[in-house]
Amino acid sequence: MSALSLNIQSFREIREEGRHYVDKTEYIHRLLADGRSFFLARPARFGKTLLLSAIEEFFTGNRAWFGGLYLGESDRERKKHPVVYLDMALLGAESPASVKDELCFLLRKIALREGVAIQGGSPATLARFLLEAVGIKYRQKVVLLIDNCDFPATAALGDPEKARLIARALGDFYGGLRSLHPRLRFVMATGTFKYEEMAQNSGLSFLRDISLSPRYAGICGFTAQEAATGYAGRLASALDAFRAEGAFPGEYGLEELLAEVARWYGGYSFDGELQLINPHSFLSFLENGAFGRHWPSRLDLGYAFRLLREDLGALRPNPELLYGKDELETVSLSATWASSFLRGLGFLTLQNRVLSEGARESALAFPNHETVSGLYGAFLAHLAGRAPVEARAFARSFRREAEKGDGAELARLFSAFLAKLKEAPHQESPAFYRAVFGLALSLSGFRFKGASFGEGPVEGILKIEGGLGAVVKCQYLPKDAAGEGERKRLLAEELRAALEKASPEDESALSKGTGREYKEIFLLATGRADFLGGAVSQRSGLIFRPLAKAPEE
Repeated sequence: MSALSLNIQSFREIREEGRHYVDKTEYIHRLLADGRSFFLARPARFGKTLLLSAIEEFFTGNRAWFGGLYLGESDRERKKHPVVYLDMALLGAESPASVKDELCFLLRKIALREGVAIQGGSPATLARFLLEAVGIKYRQKVVLLIDNCDFPATAALGDPEKARLIARALGDFYGGLRSLHPRLRFVMATGTFKYEEMAQNSGLSFLRDISLSPRYAGICGFTAQEAATGYAGRLASALDAFRAEGAFPGEYGLEELLAEVARWYGGYSFDGELQLINPHSFLSFLENGAFGRHWPSRLDLGYAFRLLREDLGALRPNPELLYGKDELETVSLSATWASSFLRGLGFLTLQNRVLSEGARESALAFPNHETVSGLYGAFLAHLAGRAPVEARAFARSFRREAEKGDGAELARLFSAFLAKLKEAPHQESPAFYRAVFGLALSLSGFRFKGASFGEGPVEGILKIEGGLGAVVKCQYLPKDAAGEGERKRLLAEELRAALEKASPEDESALSKGTGREYKEIFLLATGRADFLGGAVSQRSGLIFRPLAKAPEE
């Protein structure tokens, strides 16, 4: 059984030590056939650095590491080329000036290692001298690989204005390389985001963006087939362990295990069709022998939370919204929407790509359980000023009381959590309170079908794993809209109205064989003052009845 390559980003090290490598070299062969300059955006820990490492080894002529791989068996040219590898993650993000200084230092360090002399005051000038000098020394065109090309700007997102200035400085540097294009054998840049500020004024615009190309959809990440065949022994061991622990029934096989792997870590798509598994999360699962959140919790989500507070609809992606190529490829630091930023981070992915008037468009959706639970839990903890572990503990209690059908305790738990909110950025907005309510439900294991958080009441089918189901309605009522008696009357009217609105699909899904009276309603009514002073439980209205069994999907 080959050793895992978790957290190893060197192609040479993986091959030299006999670790398992999912063969992606067919895509390198494809790149070399298709052109000379490319840009690829993928989420963090998705295999970009390993891809560039393999390209570097190919061009430096290390054929031994490609034995048995697609590229090693192909007829692709074997001529050696000098490689200049720039890892922008080595740079800090203190200021645009410090980024330029550190980039100059990095370029001079590479020149010293190559034994060539360079001069110039700007990073672009130094880079031109370096690439020309290296080409002359080896009498070959140079291969330029730029990893983490957006890193200094992304690392500065705590200060968006500084991030914009750094992104423009990076764009100036990349644009300065354009004139050298005829002297370069191959150029590839990778990153998490292609910021508009980096791409404009010829920054990265001379590179062909393959991030959303169906031809390169599987260049990073694992397909289910690659996971099943490449790690068959590891998966079999995990399955045996789960059976022994009673986590999986004895009749469960590899197919059921792979389905659970896909539910936790799969669902990624960069063309709207091919489904991929997060490689870091999957290998972490094999290493730890248990399902869990291995990836989202390690990201800095401060900037994402700032965007989410102004764009709550991103917490509940609308499948009716279709995004075009231009909207998906580039992110603007001047006007960033939460949904586009979350897609770049890997929390949202393409779904249901369609052809509209000759152009391809896609909806966005959460790919898997790891991403949605990680984001929801972290955002709830952020809102309440608590550690994520406290948010998860609340969610477990919420789920437990929901399954017991204890409406009073459920209301108390939810109200107590709401009272802990360190601030309510949308205190006058019903959408904010519905979003928090929906986050709590989803984090507790519920699944929604219905309206999005940010548009009208949450109303639709709600399901818990195991077959429990409910029809949900979350209604906002200002605290001073009526007295206590009038509030109860309004709640009852909303309850009846929600029942009347239930569609035939709702009826079939929730009350088949049980009768209409068993359909259930969550109904939350609250106002601004209810979230202050810890007295929520005495003033909020939550109508709850025991959940009815629903047929399996």
